[in-house]
Amino acid sequence: MRTSLAVLLALVLAVAGCAREPPPPAPAAKPAPTVFDPLVQSEDRARAVERTVQEQDAAARRQIAAAEGAAPEAQR
Repeated sequence: MRTSLAVLLALVLAVAGCAREPPPPAPAAKPAPTVFDPLVQSEDRARAVERTVQEQDAAARRQIAAAEGAAPEAQR
């Protein structure tokens, strides 16, 4: 009798333990501000400016190359 009660209790605990759903994931919290945030923001702005300058440089180089390619044909 005790053995069957122990087996029954173990089965009930196993089923109860498996039936529980995992808790939902915690929402991603914004990290707390630090003393380095202004520096990081300055670096991000500098990278954005550098990207803009490089894009403008590439566009100017393409225009120059197109103008140089078109200039000999215009002289004919």
